[in-house]
Amino acid sequence: MVDVYYVARVMGYQIRYLLLLVALILSLLVLADGEFVVPARIVSELGNGSTEAGARQLYKMMDRIQNARRKTTGKDAIAANTNAHQYLPA
Repeated sequence: MVDVYYVARVMGYQIRYLLLLVALILSLLVLADGEFVVPARIVSELGNGSTEAGARQLYKMMDRIQNARRKTTGKDAIAANTNAHQYLPA
């Protein structure tokens, strides 16, 4: 016969161990220098209340900046100031 209390105690230890492991892994995942997180509330504001629409707006902004920069880089091209700030939403 299985001792229910023993199983519950062992499962409790396993769950605590798993939670500790997850916390350790998450603490190791940090943003690189220059990277940042935009809060979901702000993203939804960009999308008029929709986080999906706000994310699309941010991706479009990133594409515009990369496209403007791409024109000034490449073989025998000197990277010029593209005034990328003009593509920011604000």
